[in-house]
Amino acid sequence: MLNRSAIILSDLHLGPTCPPDTAVAAARVIRRHPGHEVILLGDTFDLSIDPPKLDPALSVSRHLAANPEFKDALRERLVQGTPVTLFAGNHDAQLAAPHVRNRMLDCLGLNERAHLACGTWCLNWEGLHLEHGHMYDPDNAQTHPLVAPHFDTEPLGIKMMRNVLAPSNALFFAHAHELTPLRGLTQAFVQMGPRAPRLVTRYYLEALKVFARAKSSSFFEEESLGASRLLDCALASNLDIEHLRQLLTKRASPRHHRKKDAFFRLYLDRSIATAIWWSSSVLGAVTSIPAFWGMTGVSLAFLGASLARGKNRYSGSLTNRLRNAALNVRTLVDARAVVFGHTHVEETVPGYVNNGSFGFGGHNGRTYLLLESRDSLYRVNANDGHEPQRLDILIAREADSNSTREFAA
Repeated sequence: MLNRSAIILSDLHLGPTCPPDTAVAAARVIRRHPGHEVILLGDTFDLSIDPPKLDPALSVSRHLAANPEFKDALRERLVQGTPVTLFAGNHDAQLAAPHVRNRMLDCLGLNERAHLACGTWCLNWEGLHLEHGHMYDPDNAQTHPLVAPHFDTEPLGIKMMRNVLAPSNALFFAHAHELTPLRGLTQAFVQMGPRAPRLVTRYYLEALKVFARAKSSSFFEEESLGASRLLDCALASNLDIEHLRQLLTKRASPRHHRKKDAFFRLYLDRSIATAIWWSSSVLGAVTSIPAFWGMTGVSLAFLGASLARGKNRYSGSLTNRLRNAALNVRTLVDARAVVFGHTHVEETVPGYVNNGSFGFGGHNGRTYLLLESRDSLYRVNANDGHEPQRLDILIAREADSNSTREFAA
């Protein structure tokens, strides 16, 4: 539980996809604020590019060993008795697996009494609601936020990362959230040359697996297990169990749960239409059978109509979706403001702030949030030469208003 000032860093993505100085920069920030609790708001580790059978606890320990400055900064904070909280994001959802915390503590040379929270879903701190935010993104929402997904039940975005991009050494696509298949295919052939067909084949094989598995019965066990953990989560998050149940109703419906959603999100309709167009054109030219030319016309008409509605069906939808979700969550749990990460886009509006990505930075460079007191929230640049920016986003809660009225009376 938060009981001091705190720093919040989000989306470090420690691993092969992040800039090599990310861990050192994060360690420097942690040491800059002695005594502050450390909140890592999800996607701290890029576990989504690991092979499916690699134990996430082993992977986390390897990331810590590979980044000794970051590891030592976390250990120093914990040795002081100051809490460190790691939220589970979509790229490191396996932090919620119970044995991962134990392995982290072993790696840090600490016992189980250390104030390390690992795999947190959400947290309330003096009316400030904290989450990674991926549960409001249908491409990356897992079945239940309290259950680390199995490699067979991972959300669509992570499954494609783990089973398509990583084995094909195509990590330049790792954070291309709004790429259409046509642009992706073009980039693949430009950057990968003769290796591109293997990537394309992997994509469609995995897409068909996602489509085949997309039915509610495939995820019932994880839903049930998550429901059984709600009471413990309520105690750890400073939220009552009814609020948690209401939050679950506000999460996005995962696209990998329903065949129709998976089919269209993976652009399988356009892929099939394109395949019919090419094959029927070739067969029509070779055989001169009118039916083939008719199939060519129908497939071209479908593609034209589909593209007329937008080349990218999902362009720009993520930042808007999370902003709207955050404002709804703020009202639901009566929070003063909501803090998300996930989008890698910094945003500040009354009642909501997105932390952006510390690993990749934004137009202002690497930034993080600083909670100096209940009423003081700042966005701080990791570069010492910049002045902290006070964020005037906190909105009085109903409980705060009632307290003020009672005091006045």
